[in-house]
Amino acid sequence: MKKPITTIFFVISTMLFGQAQTVDEIINKHIVAMGGKEKMMSLKTVRMTASAMGNNGGESNLLYFKKHMVGFRQEQTANGITTIRVVTQKKGWRFTSTAKTPKELQGDEFPAGKNQIDLQGPFVNYKEKGTKIESEGKERLDGTTCYKLKVTFKDGIELSYFIDVKTNFIYKISYKKTYAYTFTNYKKNAAGYWFPYNTKNIRGGTASYQKIETNVAVDDKLFEVDEGVF
Repeated sequence: MKKPITTIFFVISTMLFGQAQTVDEIINKHIVAMGGKEKMMSLKTVRMTASAMGNNGGESNLLYFKKHMVGFRQEQTANGITTIRVVTQKKGWRFTSTAKTPKELQGDEFPAGKNQIDLQGPFVNYKEKGTKIESEGKERLDGTTCYKLKVTFKDGIELSYFIDVKTNFIYKISYKKTYAYTFTNYKKNAAGYWFPYNTKNIRGGTASYQKIETNVAVDDKLFEVDEGVF
């Protein structure tokens, strides 16, 4: 016996609605865990200091500057040499204290770093930003069960976000097979913003953050790159 068309339509509509609700439910739980939408939207700048250990055992010091929707700057110092990476919404560059001529980021480095410019994260007002988010079920990573969300940004860049089902914090972000970071040890900083104080990259390198300052003065000139300027 064939089911009426109206019944089939109702079943399909219910499935689609249920999937959309599931995505928004995951996102809403994450936003609440991070202190709420209003708190997240009040974050304008970040200054971070950290110590890092490379997968080869090499140690370095890290200094980050971030300004919402303006730019991201990483300064990594090891053996007396500082390597700087700057990413804006349009381009990315890399240069050092010894070879000061900046080189444009190639391959996946730029799209992978660009997501750090939005300090609110990809989930706050994602529809208004033109971002598409799809649920890809659950996945277990390192003993942690996570919701997996496929996030497609307005410019076409696709990232996978894994959100811990227990804490609702982001556990991992990955881009293709070349970029991935896991985030642990979430704590509030002095201003009440949540951050992961330990990270690990796809190659096994780690970073531990000693200080995270928020809504401090960050000069736009830090993200301006000209030939010969360090």
